[in-house]
Order: sequence, then C-alpha cells, then structure tokens
Amino acid sequence: MRKLFPLLLTLYFLFNALATLGQNYTPLLNPSNEWQLTSCYEDDCITDIYYTDGDTIVNNLQYKILDGYHYINRNFLIREVIDEKKIFLSIILPNRIDEFLLYDFSLNVGDSIQVRNPFSPFPINAGFFKLDSIENVSQNSQSYRFFHLSPTENNQISSNAIVWIEGMGGLSIINAPSGIANINGVGKITCFFKNGLLFYQDPSNWGNNCSATLSITSNELKSPIISYPERKQIKINHAEFINQMACFDMAGNKIYDQKVNSQSSHIIDFNHLNPGIYILKCFSNDGKFQSYKIVLY
Repeated sequence: MRKLFPLLLTLYFLFNALATLGQNYTPLLNPSNEWQLTSCYEDDCITDIYYTDGDTIVNNLQYKILDGYHYINRNFLIREVIDEKKIFLSIILPNRIDEFLLYDFSLNVGDSIQVRNPFSPFPINAGFFKLDSIENVSQNSQSYRFFHLSPTENNQISSNAIVWIEGMGGLSIINAPSGIANINGVGKITCFFKNGLLFYQDPSNWGNNCSATLSITSNELKSPIISYPERKQIKINHAEFINQMACFDMAGNKIYDQKVNSQSSHIIDFNHLNPGIYILKCFSNDGKFQSYKIVLY
C-alpha cells in the first residue's frame, strides 16, 4: 500500500492538471476585434463590418467601444469578465445606461440561462435556453468550443436552437445571442479576426478569402457611413456621390425611392416601418449603385 501511495498521488495531480487544462478559457475580446457579417439579397451579397475601436471606463468598469455596422453612434460598449467567462453589453441611452449579460461560457451541460437580444431585430427577451452540449471542433487548423443551446420546454418565445463559439460569441450579430444566423436574413458571421489574425471562418465561406480590413493601429472604414440618430431614423454621411436612394424589404418590395442632390448627408425617417432588416441602394450619377443593409429595431 505504501508503494502505491506515491503512484496514486501522482495520478491525482495528473488528473487535476488535465481537468484544469481542459477548462482553459479562450477570451473573446482582444485589443483589436473585427466581425464580418454577410447577408444576401437576390443575387447581391453584402458583408458588413463591425469592430472594437478604443476603450472607455463606465461606472469603474472597463469596456471596449463597438463601432461600424449599426454601432456607428459608438454608444454600444462591450466588456468581458475573464474569471467568470462572461460577456456584457452596455448601451448608453439619453438618460441612463442599460447593461445586459450576452454570453456565459461558464455554463455546464444541463444549465439554463435567460437570453436577451438588446437593440436587435430579435425579441429582447428570448426566454430561457438550456445548454445541451459543448462540442470540441477543429476547423481550418483552428480548435473551438461550440456551445449548443436550445429553448427550454417552457420557453414560449423562441423555437430555434443556437450556437455560441467560445472566443467569438454567437453566429449572428454580437448583441443577439439567440439570433438566427441566416445569410438570407439578418446575416451570419463569415469571418472573425483578432488583432488582424483570422480566428474563425464559416465553413461554407472557405471558398472565399477572409481578409481583415482593419489593423491594430487604424480602424478607419470607407465612406459613406450610415448612422442611427434615432430609433427608426438613419443618417447617411459622406454621401456626395449619391443622387438617388431606394429602399427594399427582404421580400423585394420597394418601400422608399427618392432623388437627392449629392448632399454631404441625408436623413431618412422610417418610423412607419416594422423592426427588421432592409436593403438600401444608393445610386450615383453614372448609374452605378451600392447596397447597404440597415437594421431597424
């Protein structure tokens, strides 16, 4: 028995070391993060880009600022508590700051969590989801932990299963943990970069090159820039080349058509529209056009 004791003690520490190694956490936020969200409308596919751009402190907590896509007002802040494996989103509103828990990667199989989709086309309260499994996946020379969740039996709001990827977030927009990743709808993450290096690429997108558009030292995007000064209002800046704009719903119906005079900015009020995804086409004098996806919440 005395001879076996050192062996058992060694095995005990070995198993504990392996268990600790297996629980290593891949943080989501790095100094520079870039998500590329692709959606298709008819035969036209659009890849929107959003990214972290700078740090700020609110209520003694450190955040990264989301920019690009529909975060252009820079009032969406994201923070990560690495020790707790949790990601939070704060939204700066005129009279208050709201914070939401987006992702919890400390969940164990069988645990449940109330999922929220703040300021997105999806229900803000998506109900409770249960973690069904954690899958270790190797893709494109990368290893990931996929968290597979499904609505609980009592969830009367959501019916779709979702996937979270440790180190990246959900497959839809970052502030929609239960969002449906649909390339023909809101869109799906096709490429995700950390510090300019590719971290994740959607398997169906392997035929296309994933290229980071940002560097660690420069987070400048090309104009024009679409911002959201009000909830259902969009503003198009740096738009001198535009002489006509048309907007379509995802069914292809034209809901807006207006000639403009190559002004530096334009404001369009969409208060009469339901929340959702719409396609804005901007035409130049030579007949060329660019398509932009807008999100009304």
